[in-house]
Amino acid sequence: MYAQWLYHLEDCQRDHAPAQWGAFKIPQTLLETPLVTQSSGLVALPNELLLQIIANAHSVDQLSLALTCKRMLALSAMATITIPSAPMHRAYSLNCSAMLALLRALQPRGARGHPKKSWAPCCVCYRYRPKRRGYWTLVEKLYEEDLFCGILAGYEYVVDSWSDKRSSSYQCPECWSSVAATHPPLGQNRFFRHPGSFSQDRDDLVEQSRSDSPTQSPPAAVSGVKKHLN
Repeated sequence: MYAQWLYHLEDCQRDHAPAQWGAFKIPQTLLETPLVTQSSGLVALPNELLLQIIANAHSVDQLSLALTCKRMLALSAMATITIPSAPMHRAYSLNCSAMLALLRALQPRGARGHPKKSWAPCCVCYRYRPKRRGYWTLVEKLYEEDLFCGILAGYEYVVDSWSDKRSSSYQCPECWSSVAATHPPLGQNRFFRHPGSFSQDRDDLVEQSRSDSPTQSPPAAVSGVKKHLN
């Protein structure tokens, strides 16, 4: 986290909650894993006291306590913790600093705990998206009509920029394509598609790719950390 996190979270609570906030969901698989003995005096307290501490803590502190260890995570499942919801923010196209900070806090990491440079956060859809060019070549098939019409003439440049490890691109190629396809330049007539249809088309294309050639399918976690933020 960073110094302004608390203020940004308070701004989000004031301006967006409760419509754009949701429950902090903990995967059942994490709750079922064995607990490791902790030497901390805090986790040695009775469950009743720990639940009182969680209940009286600020939202950001509740989340921090929940992510401290598996015991605190299990206890947090008994309480009601709310966090900024990525799907709800995405539906209203909100530019929210708290949502972006939470997304960065859940950055995908490798076996040794180092951040994975092959994934990057998109500030439009609030998801971690692959940086591999091969993945976006597959997604490109969804927009063949738009590419043919010249509406997505800059798609390859956007993919190159997004895939560059040194790039500071904030918008993934799919979000860029969805905006460009639904809001083409003046003078270009075409049948407008609802943005939600692109997501369904993408899922169908990925499923078809898996059945045709498993070695060419994108990673199973195609939506990054979506399951943690939904």
